[in-house]
Amino acid sequence: MKVAFWGTFDRGKPRNRILLRGLEENGAEVLLCHTDVWQGVEDKSRLRGLRRLGFLLRWLAAYPGLVVRYLRLPRHDVTLVGYLGQLDVLVLWPFARLRGIPVVWDAFLSLYDTVVYDRALVRPGHSLARLLYLWEWLAARAASRVLLDTHAHAESFARTFHLPQERVSSVLVGAEPEMFPAAGSPVGEGPVRVLFYGQLIPLHGIETILRAAQKDTKDDTDDFEWVIIGQGQEEGTVRRMLEAAPAERLRWIPWVPYAELAEHIRAADVCLGIFGSSAKAGNVIPNKVFQIVSCGKPVITRDSPAIRELLADSDPGVYLVPPADPDALLAALRRFHSERASLILPLHTAARQRITPQAVGRELREILAAPRRHPLFGLAAPELGWVPAPRYALRRARLLALAANLDRGRLLEIGPGAGALLADFAGLGFTCDAVESSADAFRLASRLNTSPAVHLRSDPDPAWAETFDVLVACEVLEHIEDDRAALAQWRAWLRPGGHLILSVPAHARRWSATDVWAGHFRRYEKAALRQLLETSGFAVEELECYGFPLSNLVEPFRAWSHARALRRREEAGKATATAQSGVERGLEARLWPLQAGLPGRLLFRAAFRLQTIFRNRDLGTGYLVLAHREP
Repeated sequence: MKVAFWGTFDRGKPRNRILLRGLEENGAEVLLCHTDVWQGVEDKSRLRGLRRLGFLLRWLAAYPGLVVRYLRLPRHDVTLVGYLGQLDVLVLWPFARLRGIPVVWDAFLSLYDTVVYDRALVRPGHSLARLLYLWEWLAARAASRVLLDTHAHAESFARTFHLPQERVSSVLVGAEPEMFPAAGSPVGEGPVRVLFYGQLIPLHGIETILRAAQKDTKDDTDDFEWVIIGQGQEEGTVRRMLEAAPAERLRWIPWVPYAELAEHIRAADVCLGIFGSSAKAGNVIPNKVFQIVSCGKPVITRDSPAIRELLADSDPGVYLVPPADPDALLAALRRFHSERASLILPLHTAARQRITPQAVGRELREILAAPRRHPLFGLAAPELGWVPAPRYALRRARLLALAANLDRGRLLEIGPGAGALLADFAGLGFTCDAVESSADAFRLASRLNTSPAVHLRSDPDPAWAETFDVLVACEVLEHIEDDRAALAQWRAWLRPGGHLILSVPAHARRWSATDVWAGHFRRYEKAALRQLLETSGFAVEELECYGFPLSNLVEPFRAWSHARALRRREEAGKATATAQSGVERGLEARLWPLQAGLPGRLLFRAAFRLQTIFRNRDLGTGYLVLAHREP
């Protein structure tokens, strides 16, 4: 798999480093196309005045070069836009469309949610809030898929920006194990060393931590020593609270280098996560929690749907507490104090295996390789070796036009091959069953169809008599020696009045190496096909000839390619050829980038219109039939 990692993303952020490393560790070839505009900017919220203006100019100036470099990149399967990429994805969108390459945007977080609700820097109705919302709404639609860090966050993002849930996925942040290695350490004695580190932002709930430390000071038990490392938006709050009620056993360190954080984690007995009460605080797992887990240390953090995707309150050394509750935090610390002698470090064995760069990269690669819905051609999975061939795309356009007018109900597809049409039928509202006897096609169709509305089988159900409202058989009948018997069986599975959608290759004079390669017994003539259907108990409503003129132009090249394939292929029976024909896309896969790009899309839009105009002329390469079962 070849992935272009594109944009002005901040390589100083663990998120971007881990995704990049994870892809490489899982065998992906990563084409890095990046300009580092964030170098020297540790805290983006602290950019002020001329420094902010200079940064913005440097940021905008990076794009012309990035675009030129992107257009010169070798062909790749997908482009990944890293965090922060709200502007990157909008700049990239037209050029990725030009090349016909899907874009996956690692949003990671929503700027709108962060600025407006989490940090409360502007009110929701403010013009800046509206602008941020519009910006991210557009950015989300410029990507084929959007990534967040947890399932909870992905669902929230989809609701906020009105995205279909299937367009949003999640990949855990993870941790860098060489920076935060797991190690056993002796059970501490004396006061419990409590560590919090991070930017002082509302999400972290620093007030909750300080109030707990102040309550501990008042209790005068000497049970806990507190260390806070960090700076940021809430610095003033920290100073005011400590001046008003000093916590004698609390030490505040403004900042330490990233490389030294692991030493502070190892020196602590227990580490703190986040305690903010915002919706975002409940939807994310912060970097620090992943790093603490990687070190195998006890952790106290707020309970939320997000944290339970990684840890459970019943896990040893995990203490989940309500948000913004200093008493609950202090109670959790006292519980840890009573249990620490029984804890065997390092902790979190199962969770640590899930957050390595390799584990995160494996999850990301699966998402990047998942089938994608092309706006013109439907499902495509080039990484799995299957793409919509030109003739399939032409047939699909006319077939969906016919199916759109049918009443929704239960649908059966015979021989779906890769199963891409099943996803289209499910999208139209049908409940779909399918029978696929080829093991390779069955596996591929299972990967392409994860909807609960699609049910795949390798054999028919004996109880299917008069069960289905619609039966679809595309490019199947010509593979069956006794086609009349097949039609009789299909008719028996349809309810009285149920519809048959059928496609077959047209014109015996067009017999070629493609038919031999695919395992065909015949091609059909229009009059003979109509007679066969009518004498088999079907009333023909539509019988059109599709594909003209594009399919006629493409077919000789397919025949040439299949003739070469036949010379290389060992002698195979029709059953073997039939099983392979539904999923093999050698030539088509090589031409897919051209087909999916702007020139291909323009060509096919014209071809769709032309074949509709000529559908009642007997000029194309295939017949498409809509018929219903007569009583």
